[in-house]
Amino acid sequence: MEKNALNKMFDDNLKSEYFEKSSISLIDESMPDLFNNLRKNDIKIALNTGYSKEIQESIIDKLHMNEFIDGYISSEDVRYGRPYPYMIYKLMEKFEIENSRQVIKIGDTENDILEGKNAKCFTIGVLSGAGDKEKLIKSNYILNSVMNLEYEK
Repeated sequence: MEKNALNKMFDDNLKSEYFEKSSISLIDESMPDLFNNLRKNDIKIALNTGYSKEIQESIIDKLHMNEFIDGYISSEDVRYGRPYPYMIYKLMEKFEIENSRQVIKIGDTENDILEGKNAKCFTIGVLSGAGDKEKLIKSNYILNSVMNLEYEK
C-alpha cells in the first residue's frame, strides 16, 4: 500500500473514531481554566501534533480549544515532524521566543520528549496519554497529568 493511501486510511479511521462516534473530550473539564490562568501570566499555550492539519483543526474546533490556547501547528507545517524540533522552532518564531530554554515541552510519548530535547527545551512527560514511565524516562520531569501543572510567580 502506498504512503498516501495509508495516510488517508489513518485519517479516515481517526475521523470516524473522534467525530462520528463522538468519543473525543478534554482530559479534564477544568483544562480551560488551567490554561487560561497560565495565559493570564503571559505564558503561551501552543499545541503540536503529528496528525494532519485537518484532524488537528477538527479536534480544536470540536473541543472549543481556541478559547484557551494561543496557537497550534501540525507536522504537515514543517519539513520533518517529531522527533525533529521544527514544530517547536516554528511556534517559537510565531511567538517571538528567541531562547528555547524559555519553552516547556509537555508530551505523552517518547517522540514528544525527544522533540523537546532536540529543541533544547525543558521537558515534562505526562502519564495520562499514550506513554508509560519507561518511555518518558528521558524527560526532565514526569507528571500523572497535564492537570497537575502549577504556576507560581
